[in-house]
Amino acid sequence: MPDMDTALELYTVERRKLLKTLSALDGSGWARRGTFTGISERGRSQTVLSYAERLCNHEQVHLDQIDSLLK
Repeated sequence: MPDMDTALELYTVERRKLLKTLSALDGSGWARRGTFTGISERGRSQTVLSYAERLCNHEQVHLDQIDSLLK
């Protein structure tokens, strides 16, 4: 398991790659549908936009947790 500095760097690299990919999308790219399975047995149909929103909301929870720990 990587130490915290390494983990943060790996996370940062992956998020930059994701942002580069997402920033290149046009309207039809954001509207593209797919099925997200995750850990659930049932598939969940959603768009790239709805999945990106879900990811942002999920990560905001973690940012709030970190913020509360730093106070």
